[in-house]
Amino acid sequence: MELFLSQKNLYPYQKYLTDEEASESLERNKNRITNLLNNTGDLKCREVNFNNNSMLILYIEPMVDSEKLQDKVIKPLLTVKEGNINQIITVDQIQQTSSMKTIIEGIISGHCALLINSSIITIV
Repeated sequence: MELFLSQKNLYPYQKYLTDEEASESLERNKNRITNLLNNTGDLKCREVNFNNNSMLILYIEPMVDSEKLQDKVIKPLLTVKEGNINQIITVDQIQQTSSMKTIIEGIISGHCALLINSSIITIV
């Protein structure tokens, strides 16, 4: 699928996306991301609880390494339940941001976004 690979159509949502900060509302962030990505069925959302906070894991299914996501992000969060998230998630790179533009670009580049209710946004 070359939906996001054409340079001309690399980010068709960009004219609607400003460098605004993500909201503290998980539901509002999820809806914004879903709408900007044209409600694609490939966008997956998984809710987990960690440190008594609701979290959403958002990713585009065919673009992410599902095995790595499961082993290094989802399984540790479901197993440990509390602690320092930077020590629980064992991936090569974690980038914390609250920029919606950075979050969307991360998702369509094959990364996952971890949205935390306390408004810390992490892209892995």
